[in-house]
Amino acid sequence: MGAVLSLAGGFFNTTQFLQSYLMAYMLWLGVTLGCLALGMVHQLSGGAWGVVIRRPIGAASRVLPLMTVLFLRSRWA
Repeated sequence: MGAVLSLAGGFFNTTQFLQSYLMAYMLWLGVTLGCLALGMVHQLSGGAWGVVIRRPIGAASRVLPLMTVLFLRSRWA
């Protein structure tokens, strides 16, 4: 339902849609890159402090290829 509303908004007001897409993309890219950096710090330090959050950090970091595809898609719009 949200995707349909987004496409309708993109059809009626393209400028606002692209600005909103950019803001949402930057938010989720920041979360993804932040988790990737936190995971690298955990690997480098070798401590036990990140054992509990290792799985969620790994899952959030694995979204990076999708974020790359969405970036390339936004460049062609």
